[in-house]
Amino acid sequence: MGHINFSYQNFQVTDTPGLLCISDEERNNLEKLTLAVLTHLPTAALYVHDLTRECGTSVSDQFVIYKKIKERKEGPDGAIRVLVKSSVGVDELKTRVHEMLASKVKTILSQNSSDQEQLEETRKWL
Repeated sequence: MGHINFSYQNFQVTDTPGLLCISDEERNNLEKLTLAVLTHLPTAALYVHDLTRECGTSVSDQFVIYKKIKERKEGPDGAIRVLVKSSVGVDELKTRVHEMLASKVKTILSQNSSDQEQLEETRKWL
């Protein structure tokens, strides 16, 4: 759990536990909770593939997990190639994440616009 500040806006971020490539019936409670959060809360999800083969999950299983999450969560299509060691794609990734989060915030604020007190409280966190 942490916070990031981008373009003078604060966002809360959390890292979910690793999800295994198993059926929903086989998932433990923490995995089920993770999927429920990704599915039902007004969040943006960033899926990171570890292609080093050192994470304990094969690249093909990671892609299967990604597709399952993508089915549950609407969002923009497409992928960004990011190489952390050389900073390739990092700026584009930051921009795309900011755009997704800003869009979600705008949607949440517009849905709650009838409740002015809640709207003002929400704006304090931005």
